This record gives sequence, C-alpha cells and structure tokens, in this order.
Amino acid sequence: MKFQALFLAALVSTGLAAPTPETAPKFAPVYTLRLSSRTATLDGKYLSTSNSTLGIFSKPSSSVKFYAVKNPQTGLSELHTYPRSASDNTLALVGTNGLLDLSSLPNPAQVTVPKGTVVDWQSFHLSEADEEAGALGYAAGKEGSWVAFPATSGKGEWTVKWKEGSAITIQNYIPVKVVYELVTSF
Repeated sequence: MKFQALFLAALVSTGLAAPTPETAPKFAPVYTLRLSSRTATLDGKYLSTSNSTLGIFSKPSSSVKFYAVKNPQTGLSELHTYPRSASDNTLALVGTNGLLDLSSLPNPAQVTVPKGTVVDWQSFHLSEADEEAGALGYAAGKEGSWVAFPATSGKGEWTVKWKEGSAITIQNYIPVKVVYELVTSF
C-alpha cells in the first residue's frame, strides 16, 4: 500500500499522472444579420430585436448574433442566438396565413401556439456563396421572399417577415434580402 502511494506521488510530481488536456472544442462561426435593399433607408442596416421581433428599430440595441446548427439529414439549419443563454433563444418564423415574423424565441420546441399558427426554427438555409457572408433563406417548401413592413410605432422602424407567394397583404412592404455576415470581433 505504501509502495502504491509513493509511486503515485512520484508520478504526480513529474506530471505523468496529470490528466491529459482535452483539445478545445471548435466553436461554430458567429454571424450577424443585415438587410440588402434598393431602398436606401433600409440597405445595410443591421437587424436587432424589439421584444421578440427582428427588424430595424429606433432605440439602439446590439445587432442580432447567431451561430448555425446544421441538420446533416436535411441540410437545413437552426439559428441559435449568441451569446448562448440558459433559455436557448433561437431565431424562428412565427405567423399565420403565409406572413411570418422573423423572431427570437426561447426554447421554440416548447412553445404552444394556436391551431394554424406556424412556428418554424429548423428550416433556414444559409447560402454558401462564400464563407463570410451570404443570403439567408427559408426552405419550408413554399415559395416566398423576405419583406420589411413598417412597424406599428410609425417612427421609421421596420419588422422583417417571410411572405409566402400565396399570402395576401396590403402593398405597404418593401422587398429585401436578409444577409448574414461573419462577426470578426466581439
């Protein structure tokens, strides 16, 4: 027994019994979202949140940051907000009748919604135009596009939505592209 204790003490003192360090996990790249539009007041503006809705808002807040978790079976991604939080906020599309708000939801799998309401956080497509930037798409099977609607505040604020081709709305929206960019500093 004494011999084992002495042997272990000798190993520890030489560093041979120290646990081997694990290699640091590779972290997914972190991205931010901005609009690309023919309308100068929207072009190049970064998306932020007001309550849970993403858009362009007058009260300054930091831009939305996310990392993508790709499903190897579907090739589509979930977009989890960064920094990580206990509530695991995820970007999602929420709405009815083909008009879906781009939102940030805590634990979307546990959200209960009325019948006919869409909550989809697993069908985003990140175009692979290049490694640092590209277009954000939605691949839930119905043709559509990103649009910006004036927010109800009327202060030059805009909310971003996915409008399916079959959605019927009044013509007060502006077609936009939602572009993701690699965040290089925090």
